[in-house]
Amino acid sequence: MIPEWTAVGIPDGYGPCKLLYNPPSGMVIVELRSTGEEFLPNQIYLRHKDEHTYRPVRDLQPMVSSESVATSLDSPRLFYISNKLVRREQHHAGEWDGLYQFDIQTGATVRLACQSSLLLPRVGLTISCPRPVMRAICI
Repeated sequence: MIPEWTAVGIPDGYGPCKLLYNPPSGMVIVELRSTGEEFLPNQIYLRHKDEHTYRPVRDLQPMVSSESVATSLDSPRLFYISNKLVRREQHHAGEWDGLYQFDIQTGATVRLACQSSLLLPRVGLTISCPRPVMRAICI
């Protein structure tokens, strides 16, 4: 436990691993990861630049991560990936839950993509670049 982190709203067992700033909203965004011996899934917190306390982007759920955060420089939005995690014998495994968009002004979250919404290419489909430098064949 680090008292300075707790004082600004970062929960016990977590530490910052990525720090971003969203200019349109004036929000500081931090991706947190597990710092202790106990594994905790990554979480995303934010605060206004004039405030001192961070708050979570979404309700914390056991063994559900919010990670790989990115933000727009032109609009008050951030994007992140979520995984549902399972403890195995000696490690943790994750199943991709989706790609999410969070509206910083309204607090609304929208799932942009999930496993069932992605279309896989047909077998044997050839994709070529504008210049014939390389060609990919999906099988």
